[in-house]
Amino acid sequence: MNPAVDMNITSQGIHPKVVNRTQDSFYSHNGKGINLTRVLRHFGMDSAAVGFFGGFSGRYIVDSLREEGIPVHPIQVEETTRINIFLNDGSQEYKFVGEGAHVSPEAQQELLKLLETLRDFFFDVGFGKLTFSQPEEHDRIIAFTSQLAHIVSSAYVKSPEAQRRRGFSAGSFKDMTRVAKLNEEMWTELFLENQDALVREIDTLVEELAAFAYTIRRGDRENLLGMLRRARQIKESIDKDC
Repeated sequence: MNPAVDMNITSQGIHPKVVNRTQDSFYSHNGKGINLTRVLRHFGMDSAAVGFFGGFSGRYIVDSLREEGIPVHPIQVEETTRINIFLNDGSQEYKFVGEGAHVSPEAQQELLKLLETLRDFFFDVGFGKLTFSQPEEHDRIIAFTSQLAHIVSSAYVKSPEAQRRRGFSAGSFKDMTRVAKLNEEMWTELFLENQDALVREIDTLVEELAAFAYTIRRGDRENLLGMLRRARQIKESIDKDC
């Protein structure tokens, strides 16, 4: 969906205000959707690459995929497909990840129409349900349903009491800490790519936690009962929709 050209460069050190010579430069076409397509075809499943492509780098990716024998359904965008730079100075690697090209509403609609024609494919590879959405809606909801849960779990497990919980913990502790066991490299990228929506959810949660802390500190039994009752009712309503 969001392909890229990765430019890998090796040099003997990096120095300011001089010409830094490079060696062993090579380019590769990548992206999660492209990698998934390669894996599916490796296991004998028909698959095609679908995404937004623009400019010379977009043409390079489309041509390279077709040379591999992978069918491509490119959706054209005006901006140039992003280029990522991975620079190794002989001791460390520096990553410069480009921002994805702007995708117009028209291009988004073109993708949604294409995905509608691929319903059978998704069900064949194991999807139980499909939900189509605009990028903004997707990012907003994923920030709440997935990313915030990982943030909360990671913060919760940092309590000093986590090291002293043996003999006292059961299902609640396991539920709250399960997703803290994560791939920090991957989740850091996901959090930062969706930072606006995620920070809004964190701020909302902080407000709710502050309200609970204030109510408990005051010993306000009636308000605490009401807050917990409302949370239970929301959870029961959510469960009915599942």
